[in-house]
Amino acid sequence: FVPSQDGPSIYYQKYEARDKPMEFATVIGPDPISALVSCSPVGFGVNEVDIAGAIRKEPVELVKCETVDLLVPAHAEIIIEGIVMPNERKEEGPFGEYTGYSAGGRVPRPVFHVQAVTHRKDPILAMSNMGTPIDDWDVVSSVGVSADYTQELLRKGFPIRDVAYLVPQCSAHMVVVSTKVPYAGIAKQIASAIWSGKGGLTTPYVVVCNDDVDPTDLDMVIHAMTTKCHPVKGITVTPNAVGHALLAFADPHERLHHQGHWCLIDCTWPTDWPREHIPSRVSFEVNYPEEIKEKVLGNWNKYGFKKRGKE
Repeated sequence: FVPSQDGPSIYYQKYEARDKPMEFATVIGPDPISALVSCSPVGFGVNEVDIAGAIRKEPVELVKCETVDLLVPAHAEIIIEGIVMPNERKEEGPFGEYTGYSAGGRVPRPVFHVQAVTHRKDPILAMSNMGTPIDDWDVVSSVGVSADYTQELLRKGFPIRDVAYLVPQCSAHMVVVSTKVPYAGIAKQIASAIWSGKGGLTTPYVVVCNDDVDPTDLDMVIHAMTTKCHPVKGITVTPNAVGHALLAFADPHERLHHQGHWCLIDCTWPTDWPREHIPSRVSFEVNYPEEIKEKVLGNWNKYGFKKRGKE
């Protein structure tokens, strides 16, 4: 229920402007796909239930609430329903956030008046316990946000390979994009496209790599950052941009006025370098014949090593 950002808040502002109460229904413990979609930036006005049904390959069964005129998932664990009165606030917070810090201070928030609670027999109280990564919000949001960025960049014609919203390691503050580099300046264009969307609020760091880097592989990303990003030419800082009140590095003034700063980390080879000046990658995957790799991997345990990661 973030002011001016999420659907419920936008609806509430309209009700409050007319001095009318708003009905609400809080769903606790829906099916996993519905929970995932609810945390994804699908766009205002897009029916999340339809998306969840498409992924599930069957409709999400809905039922009407007991006291309000709203539909909710029929097989959810718990439903809390009631109304939110206009112009009524009580202080809330602070509490642990997805950034891994206690944030927000005490802030006046709308008051939810509960009229009914329905639940399954022996319901499971599903919850998210926010804190230092990795928590469930980190994992769930990384799926939806990565997909959203991928769709947006492809729609704008960028020749990207993949996008990874590295939430588990970076508390939702960094996105990594791997792309072909057909011309100079594409990294800045990609970063601008990301920051101009809703993600610009919470994603101050954008890392752009060549398409031989798997953005979901943190080892490859860190290697690209420390070997291909020029400390002077490869980092572009955009000061006084839009920000978010939960950014831990923001000072009190910046948090109050939602000011932030953006940082592009360009890990692509310069397009004006002659081909012979671009270092060749040296790795087990690239440099050894297939029969050697198969033999080594097939006997890995016999050599006394444990398999890890993608090995």
